[in-house]
Amino acid sequence: MAQGRLVEAFHLEAVQLARATTGVSAAEWHLPTRCAPWTVSELLTHVRVVIAWLPGMLAAPAPTQAEVSAMEYYRPDDRFAPGTNAARIVLT
Repeated sequence: MAQGRLVEAFHLEAVQLARATTGVSAAEWHLPTRCAPWTVSELLTHVRVVIAWLPGMLAAPAPTQAEVSAMEYYRPDDRFAPGTNAARIVLT
């Protein structure tokens, strides 16, 4: 039943994201976010790209162990350097 709760949580997050982005003006899509250097449009597109990867990731075998913790994953390092961020923005 954990999968059902996961799907429900994902659905609720998607509903909140849709509410937050409904009615955003053309000018607001180009505003910066707290996730510098992303604009609103770039960040939302990044979220869409990553969500598109989700089915394949869920269908893949689970790793035997986590390579990093959530705290380690979001630590400031070269993964969030300007060049890396620029490459992610290009994906959008």
